[in-house]
Amino acid sequence: MNPTTKKYVRSFLLCALIGVVLMLVYFVLRLTYTFPPRATETQQSAVVATASPSGLKGLLVRMWVNQSVVESHETDRLVLRFENGTDQDLHDLKIIDAAEPGFWYKPLKLKASVLAKGAAVETEPVDLTPSANRGKFRITVRYQVTDQQNVVHESSIASSPITLRDEVREQRYLFIRRIVSFFTLPLILGVVGIWFQRWQIRRDEDSKTKAGIESRRQEIWKTILPQFYALSEKYYLPIVRSLRMIDQFRIEKPHMVPDEAEAKKMNRLLFEYLFLLLRMDLLRRKKGQLFFKSRRGEKVASLAWKVMILGSEKHIGRSYMDAALEKMTVNTTYKQFNFLLKESAALQEIEERFRTWNLLRNQEPDPKQDFYRYTHLAAIMQATIYFEANRPFDRDWYEQPTDFTLQGIPDDKFPAGHDRDVAKMKGALIAYRKEIRAYMNSFKRPGA
Repeated sequence: MNPTTKKYVRSFLLCALIGVVLMLVYFVLRLTYTFPPRATETQQSAVVATASPSGLKGLLVRMWVNQSVVESHETDRLVLRFENGTDQDLHDLKIIDAAEPGFWYKPLKLKASVLAKGAAVETEPVDLTPSANRGKFRITVRYQVTDQQNVVHESSIASSPITLRDEVREQRYLFIRRIVSFFTLPLILGVVGIWFQRWQIRRDEDSKTKAGIESRRQEIWKTILPQFYALSEKYYLPIVRSLRMIDQFRIEKPHMVPDEAEAKKMNRLLFEYLFLLLRMDLLRRKKGQLFFKSRRGEKVASLAWKVMILGSEKHIGRSYMDAALEKMTVNTTYKQFNFLLKESAALQEIEERFRTWNLLRNQEPDPKQDFYRYTHLAAIMQATIYFEANRPFDRDWYEQPTDFTLQGIPDDKFPAGHDRDVAKMKGALIAYRKEIRAYMNSFKRPGA
């Protein structure tokens, strides 16, 4: 064999060897990526849970979820069915809360709120989209129904654990780990292994921390919501009513000698204003202060009330106010108030001072201290307290935000002598309006 032929043979063998090596590398990489297959969770075609509320065993509640294992790019369909096996008709069937951890929140809507004897009602099907890449989660729904005796029954139903996973990502992670083990030096393997292990631990800890935070948030919310409902019902909404009545009966330009209609209106305005003082004093003594979901809302309402009460103390007097409020209770009607006004010297004294305060608009030297200017602060309080009293129920109950209706008030319409507190209140109101706009926008669907 001549030297030229030997050279060609060696080149051919080298190329063949390189080809075999490349094929072997490809085969190893392919095998590394696909074998052995990872263990998978057992897929169930449907996850069904059944429950009945205590005291109403004949009502059967079923929860149906069409898959027990869901990929991160898939959806899982959820349906609730209520079957009335009792001997009576049921009404006011409501979904009062739905916890869907691991999925983006979607509200459940019942097709009907009345359950005839032997009938059944379902919710509209909801396709749940995973909000996490992995984990096991239970869907919990709280519901409420009223029987013929108007007894309200409340209970909950929870699904079996639903597994969320991302097969492509898990397979990619497995492939990278194998490549590292096959083609790196032991030292690099050790360093990468330690880093990867720590990263995985941190990720699991972060997931546990987030899950713990969410769980604590839900538990706190479930505890606070009933208390806030009672607070709104007993204090906030009656205060809103008094503030609205002040706006309804206020007199822009009272006369020095009023006619009969104006005198009656002024008398009703005094009653509503004293009622507001009484309710705010009761809130202060029982609860300490306003308690809202928004700190900015608390600041706006508290500063507006501070200016109103300072004006009341200046033009009426703290001692006269206290003496008048001792004559009234939250159950005092307007008719009873008129009777008390004829008999009580304390109420007669405050009536005279209140009328003088209203007449300041027509007098010098300081018309900017008239009562009419303070009612602008009452309008701010009314809009803020009403909005915050309903806000906690917007998303999970009404599924739409409460309206915040408040017209702009020019700077020269506020009462004089409270410049610092009014400036703070206006600054807080600007920040609060910005917060409300962001809150309203959070209800808008993409593309809406």
